[in-house]
Amino acid sequence: MSCLLGVLALAVVGVEPLAWPTTAFLPSQVTATRTTRELLVIDEPHRLAGYHGFVRDTRNSQLPLPHGGVVVRSWQQPEYVTAPIITDGCIATDRGLTYNASVLVANTRWHRRDAAPLSQVALQFHEHECTLFNFAIVWGEEFQHFMLEVLPRIASVWSLIQDTPRACLVLNSGPGARILHELLGVPAERIVVAHANSVHCGAQIVFPDFEQQRKIGLLPPEAYRPIQPLISAWLDSHRSTSANMTEPHQVPHLLLYLRRAAGTDRAVQVEQEQALLAQIEARMRPGYQLEVWEPEGPHGWHVDGPLFGQAALVFGPHGGAFANLPFAPRATRVLEFIAARHSEPQLPPAVPKLDIRPCYWSMATALGQEYWQSEPLKFDFSQPDMLVNVTDILNSMELMGFLA
Repeated sequence: MSCLLGVLALAVVGVEPLAWPTTAFLPSQVTATRTTRELLVIDEPHRLAGYHGFVRDTRNSQLPLPHGGVVVRSWQQPEYVTAPIITDGCIATDRGLTYNASVLVANTRWHRRDAAPLSQVALQFHEHECTLFNFAIVWGEEFQHFMLEVLPRIASVWSLIQDTPRACLVLNSGPGARILHELLGVPAERIVVAHANSVHCGAQIVFPDFEQQRKIGLLPPEAYRPIQPLISAWLDSHRSTSANMTEPHQVPHLLLYLRRAAGTDRAVQVEQEQALLAQIEARMRPGYQLEVWEPEGPHGWHVDGPLFGQAALVFGPHGGAFANLPFAPRATRVLEFIAARHSEPQLPPAVPKLDIRPCYWSMATALGQEYWQSEPLKFDFSQPDMLVNVTDILNSMELMGFLA
């Protein structure tokens, strides 16, 4: 099945107009029928185990390395977006499987998971007269995955969307529809939400994807740039509603620390975190303000966006709060506490897995922001009480010009 997927994906470009599809390949074992169509549902056992297709190296930043800690991690990035057009096709379920009578394009990157069985679910077919742009992906209903994978795809084909007279954007349920409508100005009637049992069909389907992307969040440099002016305009109109945002064009001044709640995965050990923040407060240069993003507070992109919009620095342990980086200015610097190479100790020695998660490095690069990484002294993606290198963090912030 995995070989079939590869062959079909290569055949997408240049597909001739065909009759409405009669076959779809869905990752379950249920057959669903409709009067005019029959969906042949085939189980897909293919899984991508581990990490594939990377070139990993390290390069020094242009700044000095006081203790060997200020290092920019570099992975292979996709260089451009592809947007093949499938004629007379359908988008099946919230996984965004796109097909017609001859071809199938599916999301097969490393984070692919088998879909829950569609057991006895009657698939609902929807016909559309507009050109469908498919942005429904695995986990696309979650905020951080929408910001990491869906939003940059939309940005990369933004001009094509605007130039298409009748364009409809297909995406997962969740916050995406409101973000598109309020942040980017997409009319609500041009947003189609894909659900687990829905099939959306049209004469033309555009499938934007990043060429040779092999890992979540690995994006082409400057991928967000086409929509950054729209985000800036939205921020200017909303800053007056936030406590620290009183002037529309106030110079970014916040040192925004992304705290994770004590006892949660990757939370910094409480006493060490308190000591770190106290030293930052004591050494902070005039004109800057330390702001702690509290995980227990009221959140939502419309609440957090204006806060990130005033950040001169966003820093903290690896986590989903970094997905708010698109709201931060291009001049913002990012300092993430994350292990560059982390092994999975729970796996047997015979099945080693090197866990590398460069998604926020790549996101910052795609936003034009400068990224710094600090290697923790004790780290596990699935455990609390991270121990960070306080000296390295303070030295990095001093080199950035935030601390005396």
